[in-house]
Amino acid sequence: MSGITTKKKGRRQGSQVNAVASATGGLTATDLSSQQTESKKRGRPARSIKKKKQQGRDNRKSPPANSSPAIASPSPRASPPSLLSLACTVSVSSSLTSVAAPSPLPVAPPVLYNSRTRPAPLIAFDKDAFKVADQSDYAARKGKNRAINNLVETILGEHCSKHYSKQQLVLALHTASKDPRVRPFFKSAGLADVEDLAAMRFHHEQINRILKTTNDSKKKGSATDDVRSYEQSIYSAMAESPISSNRTTTVPSIACRTRLFPGIPRITLTRCMSRAKAHRKNMLDNNGTVFGRVLKRLGRTKVTPELHVEFLHWLDNHNMVIQSPLASDTLLVPDGSTRGVKKRVNKILLQIPVRELHNDLIDADPLIGLAGARDCNGKILISDTKLRELLPPHLRMMSDRYKIMCGCEPCIQMINLQQSYNRFICYRIKDFKEIRDGFNPRTRRYMAADETLKKYQDKVQPQGEARFKTAKLAMVCCLCAPPDDRFQSLHQLDCVTGECTACPGFDRPPEELTMNNDISFHLYDVLPSCSIHNMLPKFPPVVDGERHVQTKSCVECDLLLEADPNYVRGGFYKRKYLTQKKCGFQEFFTDYYLPHLKKYTYHRFLKIILSKSNIEDVRLSRLKPGEVAGSRDYAERLLMKFHMEIQSEHFGQGRDLSIEGNDIKFFPVGATATTSHFYSFLKDSKIQNAATTDRHMDCLIKILKEKKVLSERLYETTDGCGPQYRSATALWFLSGLSIKHNIVIDRSFGAPGHGKGIVDGVNGTDKNLLIRYSARELKQAMDSTAEEDAVDDKKRFAAHSVNEIGKEFSLAEECARLLRIGRSGGVKSGGKSAKRENSRAIKHHEWLVWKKEDTVSELKYKTVDFSKEAKQAGGTSNKRYHAPKQPRFATVKDCRYRKILGMRNEWDVVRLEVDHVKANIDDVDTAREEILVSLSSNIAATIEIGGYGAIVTNDEAARDGYWMVEWTSESYTCQETGRLVCDGFYLNEVPGGPQWWTPSGLPVTTPLVNIVMGDVKMDPIEEGRNVPSSSHVSRRQCLEKEALRVKGDSHDYIFDEIFRRETLEYETRAEEEEDDEEEESEEESEAEAE
Repeated sequence: MSGITTKKKGRRQGSQVNAVASATGGLTATDLSSQQTESKKRGRPARSIKKKKQQGRDNRKSPPANSSPAIASPSPRASPPSLLSLACTVSVSSSLTSVAAPSPLPVAPPVLYNSRTRPAPLIAFDKDAFKVADQSDYAARKGKNRAINNLVETILGEHCSKHYSKQQLVLALHTASKDPRVRPFFKSAGLADVEDLAAMRFHHEQINRILKTTNDSKKKGSATDDVRSYEQSIYSAMAESPISSNRTTTVPSIACRTRLFPGIPRITLTRCMSRAKAHRKNMLDNNGTVFGRVLKRLGRTKVTPELHVEFLHWLDNHNMVIQSPLASDTLLVPDGSTRGVKKRVNKILLQIPVRELHNDLIDADPLIGLAGARDCNGKILISDTKLRELLPPHLRMMSDRYKIMCGCEPCIQMINLQQSYNRFICYRIKDFKEIRDGFNPRTRRYMAADETLKKYQDKVQPQGEARFKTAKLAMVCCLCAPPDDRFQSLHQLDCVTGECTACPGFDRPPEELTMNNDISFHLYDVLPSCSIHNMLPKFPPVVDGERHVQTKSCVECDLLLEADPNYVRGGFYKRKYLTQKKCGFQEFFTDYYLPHLKKYTYHRFLKIILSKSNIEDVRLSRLKPGEVAGSRDYAERLLMKFHMEIQSEHFGQGRDLSIEGNDIKFFPVGATATTSHFYSFLKDSKIQNAATTDRHMDCLIKILKEKKVLSERLYETTDGCGPQYRSATALWFLSGLSIKHNIVIDRSFGAPGHGKGIVDGVNGTDKNLLIRYSARELKQAMDSTAEEDAVDDKKRFAAHSVNEIGKEFSLAEECARLLRIGRSGGVKSGGKSAKRENSRAIKHHEWLVWKKEDTVSELKYKTVDFSKEAKQAGGTSNKRYHAPKQPRFATVKDCRYRKILGMRNEWDVVRLEVDHVKANIDDVDTAREEILVSLSSNIAATIEIGGYGAIVTNDEAARDGYWMVEWTSESYTCQETGRLVCDGFYLNEVPGGPQWWTPSGLPVTTPLVNIVMGDVKMDPIEEGRNVPSSSHVSRRQCLEKEALRVKGDSHDYIFDEIFRRETLEYETRAEEEEDDEEEESEEESEAEAE
C-alpha cells in the first residue's frame, strides 16, 4: 500500500511519493529509489510533470487500457482512525486480492500519479459479478467467498511476514482507503469516503453546536421569535419529506437521530422534528406558509377577558377620551366575533398621553381609576406596556386637526348648556345620596330619601348615563315623530318653529321643579368695551338714581367729558365674549336653556334640509347638457410672511391675499358624463363681499360660455354668509348677471357655520403650498428680471412689494405663477399611480388674478318690507307677492319635502331698492348701463330680417305699453350716437282687438336699448281658425290687411321684461333733483323779493 509521508512539526515537509502503477499494481525498487533520490536532491516535493515532457525526457509509457486510471489527490488532513472499521471492508471487490500476490507477468512501465489528476469514475455495483455464463450459482458463491477471505486475510495482515498490531492495521487501512488506485472501489462498494465523511462530520458538529446554543437560550426564558425561526429552519432542513412515507426511502429512527445530537434532550428533539415535518409538509402543499414564519406564542397574561372588558368600558367613560367630531373619520378594524372580517368604526380620540392614562388607570380613587387594575395585594396587573397593547385599534391621539374651530354659534352654545345641565344633574344625585346616607338605614326617612333618589335617578339617568347626553336627544324628545320615513332626521316645520300643539315638550322630573341650586355655565354674550377703560359691564351701576345704557358710547367717558370738555373719549365697540355665568337653576332653565334649545332646533333643521345630500346631490343627479352645477366659497384671508423679512415688515405690514374657489361640474360638448373643473380667483386685497363675488361670477360665466358648456341654467351652492352671498346687494347682482348673460341662476344657501366641501379642501391645499413656498429662500433680484434663464429659481417667491418702476408688485400674480407650475391638471407621478390619478375628480384647475388696482363696486341695495325674522330664516319675506300668471312661481305640490314643509313651500318675492346712505350712485348707474348694454347685445343676436320685435314706450296710446316692429335689417352701430340700432316698419294696433297688429309701412330706426324682445312669435290670421273674437273688430279688414296676433307666451315675456326695464331705468337721483329744485325755487323767491 502507498501512503503519505509527513515530517514532524519544525522540520521541512517531506516530498509526496508518486506511485507508479504496473499491470499488477506493484512498485519496483529502482523506480522508488530514483524518485526518493531526486526528491532529496531538490529538497521539496516532487513536481507534476506534463505528459509530453514525460514521454520526451523519461521515455515512459501511459498506463494500459485495462487498468483503472488512478489519480492522486492532494494530501488531506488525517482523519481519526475510527472513521472506518474493519468490518466495513467485507464488501470490497475481490479484484483487490491481486495486489498482494506475486505476478508472473512482466512488469509494465510505471505510470505517474500526481495531486492534480482527477479520480476515476465510479464502478458499477453488481451483486452477480461472480456469476458468469459458464459457472453455476454454487461456483459463483465459492468464488465470492474465496475473494472475501483473501481480502480479509490481506487486511488482517496474515499474508505479511511481519506481525502488525490492530492500531497499525487500522492506520494502514485508513491510509490505503485514500489511495487513488483503490478509492473508486471503496466508494462504489458503498463505503464512506474519508474526505467527504470528514466534511460531513464537521458540518454535523457545527449544527449540533448551534442547536445546543439555541436550546440553552431557552433556559433563561422563552426564546424570541428570531431564535425560534432560525431553529425551525434547521430542523425543517433535517426533517424527512412527506413523500418519503410513500416510497422506499429509509428514514432513520428517532433513537439514531438522538445519538447524533447528544446535547439536546430526546423529548425536545422529538417535538422539534415533529413540528419541522409538519412545517415542511405545509411548505410543500403551498398553503401560504412562509419559510421563516413561526406561530406566535400565546404567552401568559394577568389580564383576564373579564378584566379586558372592564378596561374597555372604563376607557369609553374616561373624560379625556372623546368621539371624533368628523363624521367620516372612520377606520377598518378586525371584528372580534368573526375571524378575518373587518368592520368600520368611528375613531375615538385620546386627549392626554398614554402615560397619564396609565396613572389614571391605577389611581386609588374609585371615581378615577379601575379597581381591577390591581390585585388583592395591591400589585399592578396592567403595566404601561400592557396598557398600550390593550388600547383599541380605533383609538388615536388628538391633534390640531380635530379642533372644532370657527364653529356655528347655536351648536357650540347648546353643547355648553347641555354639558352644564348634565353636570348639574350629577351633583344633585350626589346631594341626594348624601341626604340619604345621613339617616339611619332602618328608619323611614332613609327609605323615603332612597325612594326619592331612585325615582330621580331613573328619570334623569335611566341606564347609568344622562338621558340627554347630547342636545340632539333633548330636541327629539320635545318634538313629534318625523312625518316622512325617507327623512328620519327631519321633523315637521310646524314642530320646529313651535307652532305645533301636539308636540310633547320637555319632560321635566318633578324634583327639578323645586330645585333652585346655583348652576354655572358658559354663554356667549355681547359686551361693550372701551379702548381706555377696557371691558365694561353690560349693565352699568346706577348713578344718582339713574341707570345709563351703554349703546353707542362709554358711560365713564361721558362722565369725564361732562367734567372736562377737552377730554378725548376712547373708542367704543361691542363684540361677543365667552362669559361664565352663575344663577339659580329655575332661571337657567327658563331664560337660557329652553330658548337656546328652540334656536338649536330650528338651526339643526336648516342644517339638514340645506345639506349637500338634500340639495347639491339632488341637483347634480338631475343636471342636463347646457346646465352647470357649482359650489363656491372664500378661503380665510392669507397673511403672507416671507423668508428673511425685517422686523418692521414682519410685524404689522404683512401682505394680504384673498382666494375664492369654484368647483364647476358640467357636461363637456358631446359627452354623456359630467366632469369637474376648478377655478380659483386670487386678489391682492382682503375684501370679500358681494361685489367681488359678482366680479368672479361674471368672469366665470364668460369662460363657460366660451367653452359652450353653459347655455341655460347655473346651479350654485354657497354657505350662509350674508355679505358675500345672501344680502340684498348679492341678490341684485344675481339679477344683473342673469339679465346680462341671459341665463337662469339658481343659488342655494347652506346653514351658517356648516357645509365644508371640496372647495374648502382645494383652497386649503393652495394656502398650505403658498405657506411652504414663503418659507424657502427668495428669488434673487437678477433672476427676477431674467425669468426664462432662471431655471433654478422657478419655484421661489419674488417677494418684493415695489418693482423697479415704483409700482406695487402684485402678490396675487406671483402666487398664481407658483400655483400653475405643474398643477393645472393635478400633480402626477412618473406613472406609479396612473390609475388613481386618472380617476381624480378634478380634471382641470385654473388660477385667475384680480389685481389690486382693479376697482370694487360700491353698489349697495336694501330690501323693502323685509323683516328681521325673515333674514334669520334665510330670505323669507313676511309679505308675499304672488304671480299666478307665471307657472314657475306657482305653489309646488309634488315636492319631495311636501310632508315636512306643508303649505310653507312657496315662492317669496322681495323688492329691492338702492340704499342711498351707503351706495355710491355713480357705481349704481354704471352697473345699470352695463346691464342695458348686455341686454342690447343679447337682443341683437335674436333679430332676423322679416321677424318681429317689441319696443317699450311711455306713449299713452300704446294699449299694452309697447309697439310692434317688423325688422328690415340686422342690428348695426350708428355712426352718430355709437349705439346699436336696427331698422324696421311699425305695426298698427287693431282697435278693439287685443294683441292684434296690422302692417303700416311706416319706417323706423330703433335703438336696441328700447327693444324688450327681438323675436316675438306672431300668429297670422286664418279664416275659420284664428280670427278676432271681439264684435268691435272688422274681420274683413283684418283679413285684407293680413293681421297678426302676438302669441300668449311672447306677450307674457314682454310684460315681464317691461317691468324689469322700469326697475333698471328709473332715475336714481330723485332726491338730489328735488334738492336742486328746492334750491332753484329758493333762489327765484329771493330774486323776486329783491
